[in-house]
Parts: sequence; C-alpha cells; structure tokens
Amino acid sequence: MYGIIKSDAIRYKHMFQYKNFINKIYSSASISMWMSTASKFVTFAILTPLVLKYAATHEVAFWYILATITAVSSLVDLGLSPTFVRFYSYINSDIKNEEVSQYKIDSNSYSDVLISQFAITSVLLLLIGCYLWFLTFFILEEKYLSVHHNLDNVWLVYVIGQLVFFALKPIDCLLRGSGYIGEVFKFDLLANLVYGIVASVMIVYTHDLMFVVLTQQIAFAIIAATKLTYAYRRLGLNLIEAKLINKVAFTGLLKASYKTALIIATSQVLIHVMNLMISTRIEPIFAAAFLLSMKLISVSSELSWSPFYSKIPVFNKLRVSGQIEQLKDESLVRIKWSLLLFLLMSFFIYLAANTYLNYIENEVQMISLNHWYLFAIVYVLDRNQAMLCQLYMTANKVSFIKTYALHAITVLSLFSIYSEEYNYLSIIYALMLSQLLIVNPVIIKSTLPVLNASLREYFVQVALLPLVVLVIIGLILL
Repeated sequence: MYGIIKSDAIRYKHMFQYKNFINKIYSSASISMWMSTASKFVTFAILTPLVLKYAATHEVAFWYILATITAVSSLVDLGLSPTFVRFYSYINSDIKNEEVSQYKIDSNSYSDVLISQFAITSVLLLLIGCYLWFLTFFILEEKYLSVHHNLDNVWLVYVIGQLVFFALKPIDCLLRGSGYIGEVFKFDLLANLVYGIVASVMIVYTHDLMFVVLTQQIAFAIIAATKLTYAYRRLGLNLIEAKLINKVAFTGLLKASYKTALIIATSQVLIHVMNLMISTRIEPIFAAAFLLSMKLISVSSELSWSPFYSKIPVFNKLRVSGQIEQLKDESLVRIKWSLLLFLLMSFFIYLAANTYLNYIENEVQMISLNHWYLFAIVYVLDRNQAMLCQLYMTANKVSFIKTYALHAITVLSLFSIYSEEYNYLSIIYALMLSQLLIVNPVIIKSTLPVLNASLREYFVQVALLPLVVLVIIGLILL
C-alpha cells in the first residue's frame, strides 16, 4: 500500500511540475513574442509562394508596396506610442519618477491616460488620412492605380483597414505598458494564423489580391477590438467617467513624443521611405524582386530581435529600481544574441527563398547574394544602435536628435547622388557609410556610461562574435 501511495505521489509531483512548466512557457513574454513573430514568418512563408504563383506581377509588387507603406506610416504616430507605453509602465510599477513629475500627471488611473491618448489619436487620424491621400495621387497613381484598375479596390480596403487599426492602437500601448505584453503577442499570434489560413485559401480560389488584403485588415481589426475587451476586463477601465489629462501634461507628452518621432523618422523609417521611393519608380517586375528581398530580410530581423525587445519592460524596471549592473549584463547579452540570430536566419532564409524561386521558375527573383550580404551588414549596424538607444531611453533620456538629423541629411544626400538610375545599391552605400561614421560611434559612446559599461566590455560581450560571423560569411562569398 505504501508503495502505491508513494508511486501516486511521485506521479502527481511530476504532473504538477509539468503543469508549472507549461504555465511558465505560456506566461513568458519572450516565448509569446517568439511565437507571434514565428507565426508572422510562417504566414509569410506560406502566403508568399501562393501570391507569386496566382497573382500578376504588378499585384505582387503592389502587395509589397503596401507593406512598405505600413512601415512608413509608423511615423504618423509622432512617437506617442513609445511615450505612452513608458508612462503606463510607470503606473503599473507604482513609481513616480522625474518623467512622470515633469508631465504633472497626478492620476494613477489607466482610464484617464487612455482617454487622453484616444483624444490625441483622433487628431492624428486626420494626419494619417492626409498621408494616405498624398500616396494615392502623387505616388501610386501613375504606375499602379491608373494603369491597373483592379488595384483601386485593393487600395480602398487597405486605407479603411489602416484607419481602423490606427484608431485602436492606444489599446495595444496600454496592454504593453501595463504588464500584459505577453497577451498582446498571443493576440497577434491568433491574428497572424487566421490571416494566413484564410488568405491562402482566398488567393488559391479567387486569384485576386483584394481578398488577401481584405482578410488581413478584417483579421487585425477584430483582434484590435478583442484587445479592447480584454483590457476592459483585466484593468477595470471606465472610459465614461475618465477625465482628460491637463494641458501641461499634454504639452509634456507631445514634447517627449516629438523627440521620439524624430528618432523613429531618421532611423527606423528612413530605409522604408527610400525603399518606397525606388519601388514606385522602377518597373513592377524589378520592384517585386527588390521588395520581396527587403521583406524577407525584414522578417529575418523581426524573428531575431525578440530576445531583446520582449525584455524592454524589464529593462525599464531594472533602471527605475537602480539595478544597473543587472541591466548591463542582461541587455548586452541579449543584443549579442539578437545580432547573431539575425545573421544566421537571414542567410538561411535567403538560400531557402532563392532555391524555391528557381524551382518554380518564377519571373520574380531575389537580389544577388553579395548584395544581400551588404544589406545584412546595414541591418546589423542599424539594429545595434537602435537597441542601444532603447537602453539609453530607460534612463528617461530622449536624445540623439542632432545625431539622427545629421544621419538623415547624410543618407538622403548620398542617396540622391547614387540614385540617378534608382538602383537599390544607393541605399546600401548611403546607410552603411552614415551608420559607420556617425550614428553607431555616437550612440555607443553615449549609452555605455548609462550602463556603467566600458568599450572593451561592449566589444567582448556584444560586437566580437557577430563580427567574426560576418567575416567568415564574407570570406565564403569571396
């Protein structure tokens, strides 16, 4: 009898440990981010071959142009989302710091801050409307909308979907900042899977790009509404009785956000703007090849940044609580592995995509491997400085305005010199030179003191291994 009881106890213990292990995986923000990003990649990997097979070349090019427009549209946010995410995280941790004090926001209510963000967003909807109107008549009309009339409906569906998504964006910021970042990624995972499955079926049976775009916009609009319901239930929101934050708070938020917006515009959005400029001026067949390659390398980057970006709320809390040494150790190692993952994933994805396109003998092909290698270097440099900048901002410092402005001027000047024939190599030359000579040196020098880290620590813990991998890949290509 004792043996049976002991055996049952051991079995229940193992079951309990297994359940705890499953719960730990399910509640992990890092794993949720990985799964969300992986679902986006799987959806892209399944849907892209189908679009290449069943859609016309001009539709393929237009599909990737829409993705580029979405990336550029983050600039219309004016940097408010990162600012509100930080403030929600301060409310969540119940910490009043200098940034909260300078905004003069006394309320600890999520509802008050959320209704204020909705108020600002409603004004910004006019701005994004103007942005989409400009694209319609001055960018897309000549080569796409006036030539291929079937794209009119695709564009209309996309515009409506973008306006709905932008209007509900504050809910996403609230959940991220209030400690539910893992749940945000789970919702995004669900949206990606629904979109991927339904859109794949639609393109096979209809051969019409409009249904792919329509499926995407509906899926993400429904998920955005679901996030709103979840936030109401979890955070006890009461928007009816919520009060707008005062005028001084609005001014403080806009000042901090405008600085963040300049950083986003001159770093993250800049490459997408140049991609859009080139792709809308060359023939659709070349635009499709170029934007397919850019989309693949962008997917590689999204898959690899998860180890770092999923921990930003943790980094903020470590900074506020004064655990600088732990912040340094955890952040530097995550930057290193993010860069390494990007290099390995990007070249694996390139080889897989190139093999597939050659196998199906599609007229849309990848850019050359040597050019892909150069773009990989540009992305490594860009994301290195971007992650360091995020760490710099944990100290409530929003700086580098002059650095990024100089970067933008330099890049656009070099781009204009080399882009007479709208060759994508002009993007590589412009970005690489500016990143090497301006942005990375300044941000590395400024961020390391914030982490109490030396240049030698940064080189050994972060830069050395990715640099070795880049050299090895370069020697193989030679």
